[in-house]
Amino acid sequence: MAEVNKPDRSSLSCRIPFRRAFLAFLCAAPLLAQKTPEPSLPKYDLRTESKMKGTVEEVKLPPKGREKETTHLLLKTETDTVDVYL
Repeated sequence: MAEVNKPDRSSLSCRIPFRRAFLAFLCAAPLLAQKTPEPSLPKYDLRTESKMKGTVEEVKLPPKGREKETTHLLLKTETDTVDVYL
């Protein structure tokens, strides 16, 4: 009669901790991967501020559904026409 290979206790005792460690890794990996990025908002720079006096000749609004994009103004001053992006 052929002998059936039964796993011995030493190989079983190695498999259980390995399975537990692998399961713990699978549970912890998504938690470690989902770090919230720090917000990198642009800072207002007073040195780049400018004041102008003129007449707004044209206003180009962003398309509907894209309101967060910039608005383009054409500003006519005494001496020049300036593009302004808001």
